[in-house]
Amino acid sequence: MKEIDTPSTFAERLIYARKAAGYSQAQVAEHVGMSQAAYSKLERGQSMSSRKTAELANFLNVHSKWLADGDRRFFNEVDSNVEVAPPIKKGCPEINWIQAGQWTEIGNTAIDLSEANYYPCPVNCSDQTFVLRVVGESMIPDYHEGELIFVDPERSADSGDDVVAVLTHQNKATFKRLVIEPDGTQLLKALNPTYPNRYVPIDDSCEIIGKVIFSGKIR
Repeated sequence: MKEIDTPSTFAERLIYARKAAGYSQAQVAEHVGMSQAAYSKLERGQSMSSRKTAELANFLNVHSKWLADGDRRFFNEVDSNVEVAPPIKKGCPEINWIQAGQWTEIGNTAIDLSEANYYPCPVNCSDQTFVLRVVGESMIPDYHEGELIFVDPERSADSGDDVVAVLTHQNKATFKRLVIEPDGTQLLKALNPTYPNRYVPIDDSCEIIGKVIFSGKIR
């Protein structure tokens, strides 16, 4: 791979390496187990994914030190004879509902997770999965206060799925069931039949940020 201009950022090096290897964004994303949307954010410089750097470098046939840090000593070298080990996942961080309202960018780094509790997810999930603790009674009888829900931002949601959405005018998250009417109208529904204002329309002020993939209670 002949270097013409020196890419100065991780995003620029990633684009450079991908184009030199002749792959599309979709091909790279599929190989390393990311959604194309999440991968695209890496190339736009909106997200960093150090957990995936070694896998990306291996697939694009570049050295991980060059891709990660731009170290020119490793340009035109590859991590030879080393099979990339699966990433060690610490678990999914438990965040609060205000923080969930800020979790709109994949790989959000603005939220301080240094004091967060981490929980292993019992089902397959993406690296962006986070945990919320249910508060209130809007989703009984299916969910009770204190239960933990695992929310995956990279899972698409269909009618009948339980989701976490951001109400942009309130800057915090809400937990409801997605309902898509035959005419295409989308609503968020509280399961508790006695809950006031059970239905919230999904419009420009409401954005689904993740699908609930598992729930449970710590005994």
